[in-house]
Amino acid sequence: KRRENAAQFARNLLALNWIGLGIVVIGGVLLFAGNAETYLLNPAFQIKLPLLLFGIAYHGFLQWKDAEWGKSDPLPGAAKMAAFTEILIWLGVVIAATRIPNN
Repeated sequence: KRRENAAQFARNLLALNWIGLGIVVIGGVLLFAGNAETYLLNPAFQIKLPLLLFGIAYHGFLQWKDAEWGKSDPLPGAAKMAAFTEILIWLGVVIAATRIPNN
């Protein structure tokens, strides 16, 4: 059985990661285009969009840092904290998205 470190695992998922993001962005733009004015005035959307953009930028930063962090075993505490922070960011995006129909 082959054992990969975190950097190798992340590198193997890189293409799927960005393909998935592209699909989601296209779908989001199509949904947004149908009711742009309504979305722009929605407080939950006003929270979701900046959080989403920050999440994408933060994820890109983590992929860049992964080359350094992923080679050590065990992972450094900073890497674990960064991963936990990213989970919280995406959880915030999901929670804000679920609130959009209710505002």
